[in-house]
Amino acid sequence: MRLVQVLLALGLLASVGSASAQTLEILEAGTYTVDKGNCVRDPRGILLCDRLGLTLNHRTRDVPAALNIEFGVRYRITGIGADRALPIRRVWRLPAPGFLPPGKPAIGILERFDRPRADQTVHATYGFDDDWEVIPGEWVLEFWHGQDKLGEQRFHVVRPTS
Repeated sequence: MRLVQVLLALGLLASVGSASAQTLEILEAGTYTVDKGNCVRDPRGILLCDRLGLTLNHRTRDVPAALNIEFGVRYRITGIGADRALPIRRVWRLPAPGFLPPGKPAIGILERFDRPRADQTVHATYGFDDDWEVIPGEWVLEFWHGQDKLGEQRFHVVRPTS
C-alpha cells in the first residue's frame, strides 16, 4: 500500500512539473524593417542600438548578405505563470571565421539577455551595420534558460546573385 502511495505521489509530481514546463514558441522568422536609436559601440566594436518599430518584411530563413539587413525571430515563452518573467540567454553562433572587427579579437559567439513575461512576444534580431559583420553561411540563434536549451532557429546568410 505504501508503494502505491509513493508511486501515486511521484505521478502527481511529474504531472505538475510537466504542466509548468517552459516552452519557447517561434512565431515568425525572417527579415525586418527597424528604426535604430541610442547607438553605441561595445568594447568589441559591435554597434548596439535600441530597436524600435520592428516590422516583418519577409518570412524566410535565407538572408541576404548585405549591409542594413535586419533578421531574426519574434518569439514567446509559455508555461511560466501569469506574473513571472523568465531569464533567457540568446546565443548567436556565427559561421567561421566569425566577426573580424578591425584591431580586435575574432568573435564567434554573441550573447544577449531577455526577461520575457508570460506570453509576451519578444524580438531577437541582428542587423548588419559594418562590412566585417556580413558573413555568409549558417547562423544559429539559440535560446537558453540556465542549462536548458529551449529552442533554436537557423538562418542561411547568402550573397545576393547579380
